[in-house]
Amino acid sequence: MKLGGLLCRQITLNLWRRNSDKSCIATKFWLSLGAVVSILVFSCDRISEEVENAGNLGGGLGGLIRAAQRDLTELQVAVEIAGRANPSILGRRGAAGEVDATLLEGIRELPEYADRNWPRKDLVDPWGQAYHYQWWRGAHIRVRVWSSGPNKLDESGQNDDIVRDSR
Repeated sequence: MKLGGLLCRQITLNLWRRNSDKSCIATKFWLSLGAVVSILVFSCDRISEEVENAGNLGGGLGGLIRAAQRDLTELQVAVEIAGRANPSILGRRGAAGEVDATLLEGIRELPEYADRNWPRKDLVDPWGQAYHYQWWRGAHIRVRVWSSGPNKLDESGQNDDIVRDSR
């Protein structure tokens, strides 16, 4: 694509210079069309470079969202287990909170996580924000965990927040 864009642009410029003194409308039309095509080809080159660069950074936005979803799936299960083992670690029922060091340490102490290297000490979403959770207890513990998402604003699981709920 890059070579095609350069050639198209060069040919258009050369023809325009040669025919600049002629008043043929058809010639100028085709030359203008060539200029537009070269601009479009150049724009497509730039877009494909940006997409390629985003792919090199782990899949761009899609890769970041998938990473958050993986963390949330694991975190949701861990919070449910922690809530069954020691509900006081989750704080007040129904209140939303951040997944903080105290909660993560409590999860690490559970027998289910004793031999695993999870959760990481720096468990934050791909945008560098803390994960959030909310829990309820009825017949069983229900947990909702979410990431603030690309806009980095905690919107309680709404808008662009990425959410995982108990079933």
